[in-house]
Amino acid sequence: MRRHVIRLFIAILLGTVPALLGGGTALLFTETGRLLTGRLVAGELGRVMRGRFEVARVSGNFWRTLEFDNVVIRDTTGDLLADIPHLEVRYKFPNLMAGRIILEDLDIDRGTIRIVKQKNGRPVSRSGDASMNFSASPKKTSVQ
Repeated sequence: MRRHVIRLFIAILLGTVPALLGGGTALLFTETGRLLTGRLVAGELGRVMRGRFEVARVSGNFWRTLEFDNVVIRDTTGDLLADIPHLEVRYKFPNLMAGRIILEDLDIDRGTIRIVKQKNGRPVSRSGDASMNFSASPKKTSVQ
């Protein structure tokens, strides 16, 4: 009986690990998978933060760098906050796995970003609307 349980466990393990690796590889390294990953990222950002996010494509090596194409961010009223054709983010994977989002580098290529300060000094998407607050401070930011 004990041998049957061990064999069953090994069979499940040998079937599950390749399936997970194959699915992950398909999501991260194929064009269709990258498009689907972009939709998933936009959906998660929209769930976590107020506003609407659109991401056409996600690429990069995912261990240190992510590249987003055609990023559009709108506030809760539908006003345009950012329209970025290409965004590249560099980070440390251990920080990300620990739940800390610490950006090492943020490159924005030909983007349009609209940020207005409230009277109290807090940046928001438009004056008087606190729907999209920002507190990110990457170590290095470059805008081209």
